[in-house]
Formats: sequence, C-alpha cells, structure tokens
Amino acid sequence: MKYVDSSSAYQRQIEEIIFSEIQKSLGSDLISNAQVPVNSANGIYIKPDFYSEKRRIIGEIHTHAGRLKGGQPKKIAGDILKMLLHDKVNHCEYTKYIVVCDQEEYDQLTGNNMLAETIRQFDIHVLLIPLDEKTNEMLREVMKKQSFL
Repeated sequence: MKYVDSSSAYQRQIEEIIFSEIQKSLGSDLISNAQVPVNSANGIYIKPDFYSEKRRIIGEIHTHAGRLKGGQPKKIAGDILKMLLHDKVNHCEYTKYIVVCDQEEYDQLTGNNMLAETIRQFDIHVLLIPLDEKTNEMLREVMKKQSFL
C-alpha cells in the first residue's frame, strides 16, 4: 500500500481493504459507494460506503485510529442521519452498520456516551475489523500529519 503524506488517499485504501472483509462476512452482493436516491424528484442522493438493496443492508466505514476527537463524532452522527434518512424515504428498515478498524474507537461507539446510546437506540450494528500492525501504524502516522491523533 502506498503512503501519501498527509492525505486521505491512504485512508481510502484502507477502506477498500475493510470493504473486502465486509463482503466476506456480510455477502459479496454488497456494492461499494453506490449512489442511492433519497429524493429522485430533487436529485438528492446518498453515497453509503456499502449497500445492498436486495438484502437491505447499508453501512459506513470509518478508518480512524484511537479515540474520536474534534469533528469525528459529528461525522459518525452524520453517517447515522444518512442511514436513517434512507430508511424513512424508502419506508422500510435496512440493517445499518458502522464499521471501524480500531478497538479504542469501537469501545467508544459501544460505550457509555450519547453517541453510543444513539447507536444502540437506532439498532445500528458496530463492527470491528482490525488492521494488521503495519497498516495500523501507517494509519496513525497519516493521522498525526492530519492532526487527528
């Protein structure tokens, strides 16, 4: 995997690795970054990280190491709103996932705080797909340069 200094390109590469693992566990029919309309009359759509209309699955992948800081919890809250909006406009409930690659973040999203309680109340599954040691170290280096760690 190529490391791009202070860029989200490396995180997108990690997202692809995680997506492959998700396909192995949830099914190969999942589509990555599908454009899904939420109001076709107005041309409004969402682009979840993975999606299956047939199996009613929608999810977001979060490539972050360590505890969530700054705007990161708001990013996840926005992802939750996107998935809930999808359910509302389609008048059906999809199985919703937030997939993370770090134990600390997983613990935070399943712990004792407002965001974790929101996740529980809306029956959103939080999955942990850990990275290998080398990839995790590279992610942490990229995040340091982006001031996320």
